[in-house]
Parts: sequence; structure tokens; C-alpha cells
Amino acid sequence: MPLIQTFPPEILSLIFEDLPDLSSAALASLVCRQWHDAAVADSELWLTIVICDKDIDRPEILGRILARSKGRPLALALRFPSSLHKQRDYEGLYSLLRHVVREHLRHCGYLFIHAHETAWTTVLGAFAGEQFPLLRVLDVRNYDAVAQWQTVCPIPPDPTVANIPLYVPAPMPPKHIVFPLPPGHRLFDAHTQGLSLGDIRLPNADRLCISHHFPEILVEGRLNPWLCHASELIIQRMCVPGAELVHPDDAPVPPTRLEHLTLSELRATPSGAIDPDDVDEDDCGPFFSALDTSRLRSLFINAFDLDGRIWDDFIGALPVAHPKFPLVIELKIRQIDFSWMPSEDIGFFLGAFPALQRFVIVDCFEGTWQDVIEVLEMCPALCVGLKELEVDDGVILRDDPSPFREVMFYDELGNDACDV
Repeated sequence: MPLIQTFPPEILSLIFEDLPDLSSAALASLVCRQWHDAAVADSELWLTIVICDKDIDRPEILGRILARSKGRPLALALRFPSSLHKQRDYEGLYSLLRHVVREHLRHCGYLFIHAHETAWTTVLGAFAGEQFPLLRVLDVRNYDAVAQWQTVCPIPPDPTVANIPLYVPAPMPPKHIVFPLPPGHRLFDAHTQGLSLGDIRLPNADRLCISHHFPEILVEGRLNPWLCHASELIIQRMCVPGAELVHPDDAPVPPTRLEHLTLSELRATPSGAIDPDDVDEDDCGPFFSALDTSRLRSLFINAFDLDGRIWDDFIGALPVAHPKFPLVIELKIRQIDFSWMPSEDIGFFLGAFPALQRFVIVDCFEGTWQDVIEVLEMCPALCVGLKELEVDDGVILRDDPSPFREVMFYDELGNDACDV
């Protein structure tokens, strides 16, 4: 008997643990009968499953692979990046998800779905009514939302969507795609791109990332306060709605847990007719005012639309009577232009961060960090805890009580290159 066939199952399991992915485990199971039996019996190998359009034609194989997890928490990744071409493809996808995948959703802990918007109709139909009891991480993305974001102009609803069979392809504007998440779900981490959630009441959410489309459930003439219940919130690549925080009197307001906030590549929502030479935009100020930042510790502002009104609205939303960011100790800005701002406006902005200790300025327009230093030197009472600025690949030190006297730039290895 070859030595390779004498390994006990325990040793084989240790070997299988070092395999990089499921495909490698499947290949290892073909070495011999003993290796096949050991691989099939080891549920640890079958806990991360990637499902794509190729699996539509092999549901029996996928069913056997999913069964090998033996009810343990699964990580499922569903990838359908391109539009399926024929009606039978959508019928096959619906059958696969409904009759093979769905029964395993009850022990799915991580669910990752990236799909073309025409496939989302089928995905949602197949998963309708599922409660996802063990789900802790959800990552759902509509590939078409990226292209729609780049067009700037909102896409009108498609009136035919509600009347089509579940498996028939039909374009779905992002606001019509709603993932059926039950209320009060114990989700820890959620990332949505071009989709809404069935419910945003997520009492255990540590991280919420919203990309390319602001879910309707978060703004319906008001901003849902559950948005600030996650400890980390990322809002990126979207048009900011003009909405105020108006909470119903009969509903309890959840306490804010928001400590880390990222606002990236945002612009104001176009309003009315769009003239290429003169685009009217909604006021973003109420949205920024509504964000509860009373417990925020870090803020990252990246690449706001420089040609629109969003930066002016952000500055205008800062309250005069009290600082908007009283506990923020770390501020990072990237591709933001301060050079056109009057010194008093820069001072007003910095005054919103009384506890600031670390300020990072990356890829900003020429003169931005010099303008910041000038204002801080003129107003020593601003950001008294800030002892240095990090500017691209350099550090600017702040001597007590306020002057910035030393600039150290680093080479690619992190060594001191020069002092100025």
C-alpha cells in the first residue's frame, strides 16, 4: 500500500487545513478513496462556499457540497456579475437558490451577494421570507449601481417591475431593490451597494457601510436615527439626501453608538431639471445636522464634490453654540480644498474639534495645510491638544503654545530625509 494512503484522518485534516480554497479541497478528495472519505467527513473544509452562474447547471453537485458543512455556520458568496442571457438561465438560478441554497441560509453566518440588477429580482424572490437567524455579516451589492452613480442623474422607476414573474430579467432601479432583513436582526456588519434593507433596526450593528445609493428606509422625508446606532458608519459615493431628523413621538429613539464616521465621495442630490451648465442641488445641511456625532471619536472626509454645494452645506451645518464633534481626537481629510476658504471659515471648521489630537491631510490642494497652520497660529485656543499635523509623507510639529516650527519629511523607507 502506498505510504500516502496510510495517513490517519486526523493527519489528513491537518493537511487539508493548509489548503487555500474549496477547489483545492475538492482536488485533494480525488487523490484516493481514503482522502476522499476524510475530506468529505471534515466539515471544516466546506464552510466557505462560492456560488456563481456556472453552478446553475449543476445543482446536485452544489447540494452535496453544501451538505458537507453539516449544519455548521456557513460563509456563502453568491456572484452573478453579468446579466444572464436567456429566460431559462433565470429559471435555473431561481431553482438553484430556492431549492438548493435556501435550506442552508438558516445556518449562514456570512452572506456575500454581488449581482447584476436583473438577477436581483430572482435572488430576492428565492430568499423571500427567510429570517437568517445566524447571519452576522451581510455584504450585498448591485453591480449596476456603480454605473448609475456615474450618470449623476437619478434613474426613474420601472413601472413594469412589480408585474413580472420572479425569474424574468427586468431592470430594477436601486431604490426598488430591498434585501428582506427582519426587524431587530442581530447583524454585526452590513455593507449595501445600490440596495435598501428590509429593516434598519440593527441593535448589535458594529459597522454599517452604505455605498452608491442611500436606502429609502433611512430617509423618507426624515433621517432614521438608527443610522447612528452602529459604532462605525461609512457613507460613500452617493448623492446626499436633503432630509431632517424627525422621529415619531411614539417610537423610542435608539441611543447613538457612533464612534467612527467616514464620508467619502459625496455630492448633493440634483433637484428639478438638470442643465449641464447650471445644476440645481438640494440642501445637504439638514442631513449633516441630523447626524448624531456626540460620541464620535474619528472622522474621515474624502473627496467631496468640489463643483457642487455639499462642502458649503457641511460647513454651514456646524452649530455655532456648541462644537459638532466634541470628542473627536482623529481627523483625516483627503482631496479637500481649503485654499479658497476665508481664514474665519477655516477657524470655524477647526473649532468644531476641540479635543483633536491627530490631524492627517492627504492629497489635498496646494496651500491647504499652510492655511490650516496659519489659522492655528493666529488662534492658539483652537485644538490645543493637537501637537502635530501629518501631511502626505511628512510631519509638522506644533511647539507650545502654538507655533509650528519643524517640518520633517520622510523618504520611502521612513527615514528622515530633511528638516525645514
